[in-house]
Amino acid sequence: MRRKQKFNEQVRTMKVMHGWLPVKHNLGKHTKDGITQCPGCPCEEETFLHMYECPHPLMQQAVTDALEQIHKLGCAAKIPRIVLDKFIQCIEAGINGSKVDSTTTGSLSLRKAVEHQNEIGNDKLLQGFLAKTWADAIGEWTKDKTQHKITFLLRQLWDTLFTRVWDTRNFILHHTPNCYRATEGLNLAERLRWYRENKNEVLAQSDRRLAEHDEAEIERMGRLTKRKWVRQLDKLRDIYRQECKQLEKGQSSVRQFLTVLPNVATVREVPRTAKSNVKRPNRRFKQSTLSFKTAPQSEHTSSLKQRTGIDVSKLPLSQMSQWMQKKLPKWIRDRVKKSENRKVYTYQAKVEGVGEATPPPPNQGGSPPRGPPEPD
Repeated sequence: MRRKQKFNEQVRTMKVMHGWLPVKHNLGKHTKDGITQCPGCPCEEETFLHMYECPHPLMQQAVTDALEQIHKLGCAAKIPRIVLDKFIQCIEAGINGSKVDSTTTGSLSLRKAVEHQNEIGNDKLLQGFLAKTWADAIGEWTKDKTQHKITFLLRQLWDTLFTRVWDTRNFILHHTPNCYRATEGLNLAERLRWYRENKNEVLAQSDRRLAEHDEAEIERMGRLTKRKWVRQLDKLRDIYRQECKQLEKGQSSVRQFLTVLPNVATVREVPRTAKSNVKRPNRRFKQSTLSFKTAPQSEHTSSLKQRTGIDVSKLPLSQMSQWMQKKLPKWIRDRVKKSENRKVYTYQAKVEGVGEATPPPPNQGGSPPRGPPEPD
């Protein structure tokens, strides 16, 4: 029967037969929270068998509809009515955890089928483990395609009964308010309180501020927000635990290679107010004045200083060679030229005895002279 199934159906039926289905009983073993709460009822342990006996109205309705559909499809497939009724009784006995009385059956082959199924376990019938004598019971009443009818009954267990119950369970878990979400929210809130109380022992000093959640904040958090906080704190706890293990083994810390510097005094800026007469320094002009008073260093200037003993970088731009001036950017050369021109006009005014004079407007015909004027 499984050969004709698709790959995903084969994987699902394999999980059903071997008890690997991701119910909360199995998931609780592999998660840190360990919650095994049934989403449909207050039962604290959700197993594969509990899905069929869960008292949630939707789950009970799903089981009832699935059994009615199996009976209807079995009659359409020409399965003997007496065999089909006993088969459904075994399913109900597996859900209730009881056994079927085989003495009430008149057929010997059908009585053996019921007894063998009771020995195997009616709960195993829900997983797909049928007794071989079911084929003899069907063959006693009809000789037409006995093996195909046994395959049909097995397919109805997996495709009709289990699929409808499993889909209903997932709908309750993911799309309705349920008991599992309430239990998970309480558990996450308790873990956040535990981190707040034990943060000094389980978290690094730089991460302890993340665990400072008060009661009001925890109550306002949603379930998904609590889950994200707990996951983050769990990661930080694992990291701190690993660091402690490494330090116990004698691993060096980065602080051993650092030197603590004294506190450096910082310059407080003057606040800008409307009534203040204090002028804030023009940082741009100050940087440009300091940066462009002298020419920058270069390999040629350093070698020239070694040969002649003269530091060429301290010379003004007018006394530097022309090829060295070209190495400077144009906007730097223009700024230095303007500062030298101001010096020239100031010198002319002092020679005439007038005092300091403001520089005249720029010459339209060309740039002003670079050096002092020649005497008449």
